[in-house]
Amino acid sequence: MFYSFVLALFLLATAYQVWFWGVIVTKLARHKDSKTEQNKGPGVSIIICAHNEAENLKKNLPLIITQNYRSLEIIVVNDASTDQTAKVLLEIQKSASILRTVTIDIEDKTTAGKKFALSKGIEKATNELLLLTDADCKPLSENWVSQMQETIQGNTQIGLGYSPYEKLPGFLNSFIRYETVYTALQYLSLAKHGIPYMGVGRNLIYTKSIYQETGGFDAHAHITSGDDDLFVNAAARAENTQINLHPQTFTISKPKSTWRSYFRQKYRHTTTGKNYRGKHKRVLGMLALSHTIHLIGGIMLLIKLSMIFVLFIYVGRMILIMAVCRSLYPRLLAKDLWWKIPFFDFAYLLFYLSFLPALTIGNTKQWK
Repeated sequence: MFYSFVLALFLLATAYQVWFWGVIVTKLARHKDSKTEQNKGPGVSIIICAHNEAENLKKNLPLIITQNYRSLEIIVVNDASTDQTAKVLLEIQKSASILRTVTIDIEDKTTAGKKFALSKGIEKATNELLLLTDADCKPLSENWVSQMQETIQGNTQIGLGYSPYEKLPGFLNSFIRYETVYTALQYLSLAKHGIPYMGVGRNLIYTKSIYQETGGFDAHAHITSGDDDLFVNAAARAENTQINLHPQTFTISKPKSTWRSYFRQKYRHTTTGKNYRGKHKRVLGMLALSHTIHLIGGIMLLIKLSMIFVLFIYVGRMILIMAVCRSLYPRLLAKDLWWKIPFFDFAYLLFYLSFLPALTIGNTKQWK
């Protein structure tokens, strides 16, 4: 009786997995973006929050200043930095008239985290289109702005971009990049399917109007993180959100270099997910649960009952995933990880188990 119940759960979980990969992600694999060569359009305000980011600003800000787009302003919010951030910004500003700065002193902050700084930057923005990225990110093309602003057409007020991490040696880097791709497959494919639930602040564009209509970050100002995903979760709808996977829209940054720093980063992100809308938590919860039951339930059935057809189901699901991702992984700058999917698919169970406490314990107090 017990193993009949396990078998039923295994089959239901597998069916959910097949639906996600065979229907939802497959639709993403067929997505095509239009290409534009124009360097003019509506005004765009790029907003970057910087806390002790002097070195990153030196390297990355020039790549943003020299974007191939005419109507552009760049607002860098110096969020109570104690390094040379202010000095670096002043020096760059001498030769870049489109660069504006906002300085926040530690005693001015009314809430912890990045949201206060970002809200001050948005207040200073003179354009309707707000393009967000981080100080440690660099665009992979001089047409990043022109391609991202193309996302906002008609009724669209939110554009979801993609931001991979640099490829570096080591298992940690491979796992971080795999997890980043997997997360992107979820939020981009579900948005494509009409269920937008999050975006990443490393590459996100939306209108100032939708920001104001949603009340900015007021509804979740007490939560340290979530300046990107909680805002999108509250504001995004099927009719006002589009994705953009054109390679010229990508921004890239360096990943964490230690397991400790990576765990802290993911812990912060996972605690934020508790505050998603109910239907989003159900979809994502079922995705994680079905993945877990498919793997663990299948192993139990194989060991106890030696059910060969369970092995065929295992292999069948993995073939489906590999086939769907065959074109997506190179597109997401992760071609080298494609053949490692079977290994990481199983290793991801440890990821689920590691962050279970984050679903019941409070949020961290800092955004960096």
